[in-house]
Amino acid sequence: MSPAPRVSTRIVEAVVDELDHDPLTLPPLQDDVDGDALDVLFATASTPPELTLAYAGCRVRVDASGVDVEQESARRESTCPSRT
Repeated sequence: MSPAPRVSTRIVEAVVDELDHDPLTLPPLQDDVDGDALDVLFATASTPPELTLAYAGCRVRVDASGVDVEQESARRESTCPSRT
């Protein structure tokens, strides 16, 4: 049985799926957050951590249930009233 993917890898994979992009076209995760620190945090925490961050134009939420990604433009359209 292989170990579960690191949380930093799961974040990039989830954003790639949401945006339908080649992973090589995304900015490095390290530009926005320390991926190694995230991996250590999620691997060693005594209680499951919860984290929300912005990456590649998306809102990314990570918790015990997994990684949830929402494009920022979709969030703005659904939460901000239009000006007339």
